[in-house]
Amino acid sequence: MPGRISLRYTHHSNPSTASVDSSSPHMSLKRRFTAATGHGESQRPSFSSKSSSPRASSIASNPASIRLSLESPPLVCYGNPKDSTGALLSGLIHLDVLPASLTIDSFNIVLLAEAFTRRPITAHCPNCNMRSEEIHKWNIISEPVVLTQGTSSYPFSYHIPGNLPASNTNPLGRIRYSLQAMALSSEGDEIKFSQELTISRSILPGPERHSVRIFPPTNLSAHLDLPNVAHIGGDFPLKIRLDGVVCPEKETRWRLRKISWRIDEFSQVISPCCPHHPSKLCGDGKGVLHEDVRIVGSGELKGGWKADYGKDGRIEMELFPGIPAHSNAACDIDSPCGIKVSHNLVVEMIVAEEHCPTGPHRIITATGAARVLRMQFHLVVTARGGLGISWDEEQPPIYSNIPPAPPSYIIPMGEVSQNEPMNPIPLEDPPVYEGIAV
Repeated sequence: MPGRISLRYTHHSNPSTASVDSSSPHMSLKRRFTAATGHGESQRPSFSSKSSSPRASSIASNPASIRLSLESPPLVCYGNPKDSTGALLSGLIHLDVLPASLTIDSFNIVLLAEAFTRRPITAHCPNCNMRSEEIHKWNIISEPVVLTQGTSSYPFSYHIPGNLPASNTNPLGRIRYSLQAMALSSEGDEIKFSQELTISRSILPGPERHSVRIFPPTNLSAHLDLPNVAHIGGDFPLKIRLDGVVCPEKETRWRLRKISWRIDEFSQVISPCCPHHPSKLCGDGKGVLHEDVRIVGSGELKGGWKADYGKDGRIEMELFPGIPAHSNAACDIDSPCGIKVSHNLVVEMIVAEEHCPTGPHRIITATGAARVLRMQFHLVVTARGGLGISWDEEQPPIYSNIPPAPPSYIIPMGEVSQNEPMNPIPLEDPPVYEGIAV
């Protein structure tokens, strides 16, 4: 592939990730208040309340804080990226004002997508390590507004596109989504808030896949039935039938000694170079392709199958492969940013040939021949779908107690046909009260 350098790593454990400090070494002129406590504040010595001045305590206190309340269900995109209708994101953003009044010049919320690589071109460059993209922005307050003490709540909503890559963490990269809010006061105070969002993708279960594998020059053939999707933290049934075990012409048969399976995870990431380091790859717009292979699940079986050494002979078994939750496996993804994850199921069967004559002295002896029957299948690993109903397929509630039409009214003057006009009801005269001065 032109413009790319391919590197490949093969191991059985997660590579270590080096943390990069992207904070500016200079102190900003504006006061910034975030929900997390800074590293420098934890190293400051603590003083008693008597020695601290009231002005220092008022400067250190936050004039306001930001909270988030999500009202939408978990963000799950059902189906493939080209067919998915996405998910709905809705919630309330709360701005808690502590002083009696506070003037807010601007208040914005940004839905941000970040792609990290664990193999950057330059180790200590934040631009090579992370790429970010703004998906949507809400301008809650664009003009100066005076807020009184208390909580001010603002609703927001957004339709997440179905082709957006899901959140993913693998040995070579990471895709993360977050909601970041910032409010700027008239005094120059910046109140910030950040919360990570998890966007998952679920492929709904469908009909089972049936596969046939032939192993020449023998007469052995394997028939497998496996589901179309698999989930992390669970197992799935795998039915195998091995035909052609007995060969009457040669008076031989194949005996199954052991069957083993494993699930391989393939990770790929393209590490691009930032505009400050184009000389690393002899030009801008190029990247390095990194690959990684690891085993996220394995097992073996040395007995428990059914063997029938009749006319043709067959061996039947059922396995339950799975991906344990502690393996930290990632779901399948193929994102435009260069991060790709896929899985393969590898099944190996060891068979040994035996000589079984049909005469009166039927003594079974091993011929010494053995074979390894290896099969490989693509396995789709996806997140669990929950109820499995997309937002556009939900039906509104139906109330059975409400009648289909408004109630009918009975006319006290008698029944009136549709052709005859209805006479108006005469009004009675008001009562007359005596002894009341006018």
